[in-house]
Amino acid sequence: MFQKFKRKVLGVGQDQKTVDSTFDAAQANFMKLHELLPTIRKHISTFLSHSRGWVHSQALVSEDFSALFATAEPHQLGEVVSEHKRSAEDLSKAKYEEEAKKFDEGCLAKVNQIAEQFNALKARLEAREEMRSQLDYYRVKVGELQAKRDKAAASGVKEPPKDVERLDRNEKNLEEVQKSFTDKNNQLTQDLLRVWDNRLDLFGPVLVEFLRGQNNFASIFSSSAQHTNHLLQNYVHPPSWNELLGSVSGILNSGAPVSTESKQPSPPVTRPPPPFAPSVASSSSPAQPPPPAYPPPSAIPPPSHFPSSSQPSVAVDMGAAGTHNVTMQDAQHAAAFYQQNKTQVDAAARFGLAHKDQIASAAQTAQSFQKH
Repeated sequence: MFQKFKRKVLGVGQDQKTVDSTFDAAQANFMKLHELLPTIRKHISTFLSHSRGWVHSQALVSEDFSALFATAEPHQLGEVVSEHKRSAEDLSKAKYEEEAKKFDEGCLAKVNQIAEQFNALKARLEAREEMRSQLDYYRVKVGELQAKRDKAAASGVKEPPKDVERLDRNEKNLEEVQKSFTDKNNQLTQDLLRVWDNRLDLFGPVLVEFLRGQNNFASIFSSSAQHTNHLLQNYVHPPSWNELLGSVSGILNSGAPVSTESKQPSPPVTRPPPPFAPSVASSSSPAQPPPPAYPPPSAIPPPSHFPSSSQPSVAVDMGAAGTHNVTMQDAQHAAAFYQQNKTQVDAAARFGLAHKDQIASAAQTAQSFQKH
């Protein structure tokens, strides 16, 4: 290495160093690209990593909900959960990895190829700086020896043969280094200018490969989502979800604040057996238990009678009972009644669901008698 020349040339002032303004401008522009390239590569790699994380997280979420839904009876979302798990497995095992490989071989490969060429140019810049140091050293050295000869000639002192040989040798070295430096400097300057002038064409294919990969990823993600989207169209949100959520947190749907006072644990609720289904009695049939006692109609809180201007209402279709306007206060009364008589209401609901055909038949019979 030319370390000794570097150390000696440290004494050379800035005004004595070789200056090439065209080269300096070309090098400054190239260094902007050289510093930008790692940032581009980092962000593209981050995009690929995040897309892989998206797929991995989707698979984990599908496994979580599959485990949850496996603990209960069949649910309306059971098919959605199964389809989501299948699409997540298919995406992670086949389509995504294939596209990720294309993205790596296309976009990132081009970035790496540019990086190799930039590194080669950077090495040439370092070699050029080494040669410039040599050039400046010989130029300063020759100047010093020439000044010494001129001073000796002016004083009439004969120059020693050793000094003559030193000056001739350094002038020869200066000429050789000057020629080599000029050739390499000119070529390097042209290469740097070419890179800067064609920077958009150089980096353009990287952008094209990135956008192509991005679109392909979006396509397979969209295809995966379509597997479950059509199933979601038929999903009915539970009407009691807000009330259920409020019961979990201890906050009623009416917005009453949660008491911070300590409370005694509530005794366990003893639910009655399923209601007895009425049937035709027979002499051989054992005695059946009576149906559960339900609260009389008078116990049901009456609806509010506020004017519609102060109590907005919603028309609710009650089936055979017609349409009724229900206000917010009506809903709050109903919610309070349900909380106080939950056991009886649940039992009545089970009874109605279990014997809906008989109830409908009895209602039709009653209507027939009323007509006659």
